Amino acid sequence: MKTIDRFAVKLNGRLWPVHFVKTSKHLDPKDFGVCIEKGGGGPLILIKKNSNIEEELDALIHECIHGEQFDFLAEEFVEMMATDVARAILKRYHVVPRLIDG
Repeated sequence: MKTIDRFAVKLNGRLWPVHFVKTSKHLDPKDFGVCIEKGGGGPLILIKKNSNIEEELDALIHECIHGEQFDFLAEEFVEMMATDVARAILKRYHVVPRLIDG
């Protein structure tokens, strides 16, 4: 499957660049993604590249949810929602999720 490492998505009326990266000073090594609302270059979503598809999709959905409602949703809710949506999408395409059995 061909992938794109850089693209942009519109979230809550704002254009958010999405970059899949191996490392970044903004991305903690233990995290799979980060949503940066403000900074020198404006909003930005970084996703750890070379993760497995489940982790990448979960992180992308997770950070997009943050982009939609940056300061309003509890982290626990965002984590649960992203994992559940990623699992549903992966099942649609016959990818067996390893995120959480269910």
